[in-house]
Amino acid sequence: HSMIRLFALGITVLLLLKFIGKYYYYKDSDFYALINDPEYELLTQLKEVNKEAYFHAIHTAYLTDRIAKKIKCNAALAKAGGYYHKIGLLQDNDSIQNTILVGAAHKFPKSLIRVLKEYGIKNMPFVSKEAAIVQICDAMISSVAYMFKKDNCAVLNYGKIIDVIIRKKMDSGDFEHCELTMEDLCEIKKG
Repeated sequence: HSMIRLFALGITVLLLLKFIGKYYYYKDSDFYALINDPEYELLTQLKEVNKEAYFHAIHTAYLTDRIAKKIKCNAALAKAGGYYHKIGLLQDNDSIQNTILVGAAHKFPKSLIRVLKEYGIKNMPFVSKEAAIVQICDAMISSVAYMFKKDNCAVLNYGKIIDVIIRKKMDSGDFEHCELTMEDLCEIKKG
């Protein structure tokens, strides 16, 4: 009888852990799976308001996802930061306050709101790897777009561009309180 009770207790504990995981731990993962779709309603609204910002967000999210996976941080969170760092445009201008308002209205997870704040508020005392990656990728996409706007046949050295971006961010102190390690930065520079 004691083996049957022990087995039943084990099954009960496993079911309870599965329930807790599904509704508490993985809840944000399900949300990221929903909003990390280029056709998600907020992104299609951004596309209607400002096509250039939409395509910038798409490219930033793609690059952010790639880099986050490479340095083994939360890729879904970083990708969402890449998609939604300019979503404040839906409130007429691209300010961090408007970005946070849109995020709150659409019940973004606290972790995404934190990344967006860290991305958008200069001199934040703590910057996660995900927010730093969004900053790097946003600067990379902006630089490439600018160079192609100047010369649509330009041949670009992406490694040099990302190296310059990282060096400028380090020199300006943007990464002073950042979780990115030198090893992470080296991996990002490798491409």
